Amino acid sequence: MAQQLEDYDLILEYLRDSTIFNYVTQNLKKSLNSIGFSSEFVNYLTGNLLNLEFDKLKERFSRELDHVYSRGFFQKIVPNYFATYVVPEIRASKKVLDIGTGTGILCHLMSQRQDLEQILGVDLLEYPEWKLFGSEKVRFQKVEEGFSVDYSSSHESFNRTLIVYQPNTVTMTWVIHHMEFEKHDYLFKTLHGLIQKPHRIVILEDAYSQELQPEQGKEIFDDFVRLDNKTRDIVMSVYDWTANRILARRNTVKMPFSYVTLERLGKVVEGAGYTITKKRFIGFPERRDINTPQSVLVVEKI
Repeated sequence: MAQQLEDYDLILEYLRDSTIFNYVTQNLKKSLNSIGFSSEFVNYLTGNLLNLEFDKLKERFSRELDHVYSRGFFQKIVPNYFATYVVPEIRASKKVLDIGTGTGILCHLMSQRQDLEQILGVDLLEYPEWKLFGSEKVRFQKVEEGFSVDYSSSHESFNRTLIVYQPNTVTMTWVIHHMEFEKHDYLFKTLHGLIQKPHRIVILEDAYSQELQPEQGKEIFDDFVRLDNKTRDIVMSVYDWTANRILARRNTVKMPFSYVTLERLGKVVEGAGYTITKKRFIGFPERRDINTPQSVLVVEKI
């Protein structure tokens, strides 16, 4: 709860700007309605954003949050989203590593492919869904955030996992913005240094492009880019806070709000030694919990 309140103080600073408040609440109403939340919940949340009583909200709407978000969104809508944008980029592999696996729903989805032999999901936190999605083919592991460009630091659990497991494919969905900016470089340099070639990394991230036009949601994108760069990051931060702290009720997930553009992310992975094989600005797909821009980046160490 302490982390939740600390985050909320920062969010309140943002929301006291009327432009940000109006933009965020208008878009939350559209996105939350699109995935099945009731008007009662949406109006309560958006109407009380500046004075939220977390326990009261969770108690009043606990069943709806479970039904619409935990089960409906994450177990029905998100798998279709991953099946469209992530899974097609994954080649046949003996070993797949899903970094920041969360509930493990992507691992469960990948397990249905016969050409993916072993799948390991790792996360800083342990999720109850791991018991549901674990199998002979899929396993999950809690790791420490110990990665470093000092490759000799194999005592750290993340580095050790890379050395021992040696995946052919790595997936990362909505992970980068949960890491501080300075750790972005470290992550990809660690992967490049500790995993044998060839291997491929498939990244789905909350990121917009400064060069490409969106494949979906052009009208939403046009409104979004009317905001200045700093305000865009703030809006995305408020969205992400709402999704994690309110909708998913995750009070311990790290939220440094470290957003990068698709182009900036491309420079980071190229700087780590990877070759970009696909760059895709999805834009703003329908039936999303929060209207953050979406991009896919596929890179390889050949």
